[in-house]
Amino acid sequence: MHIALIKYALNLRPEQESQWAPVEAALRDLAQWQTMTAHEVNFVGAGERGAAGNGVVTRLKRIATLAQPLIKVLDQAQRRDMMALARSAGLEQLLAAH
Repeated sequence: MHIALIKYALNLRPEQESQWAPVEAALRDLAQWQTMTAHEVNFVGAGERGAAGNGVVTRLKRIATLAQPLIKVLDQAQRRDMMALARSAGLEQLLAAH
């Protein structure tokens, strides 16, 4: 549901949809991985949290890389909205670094 809200907030034009597809797939992968990891940590214990944190960073960097073609085709209003979304999620520095 959050992914659909992000897409809605970006107000993508039809010609931007192809650049959104890989970002959406990576976001879905992250969400699925987080669900599986949270379940595993509950059973394995706190020792797995460090490894899980590394996995999150790797996946977030992948999303930022995949988002670059999309960012290039966004207009100023869409970029502003995307940065506001990133800021609210604590990811602004990650996107700004790419």
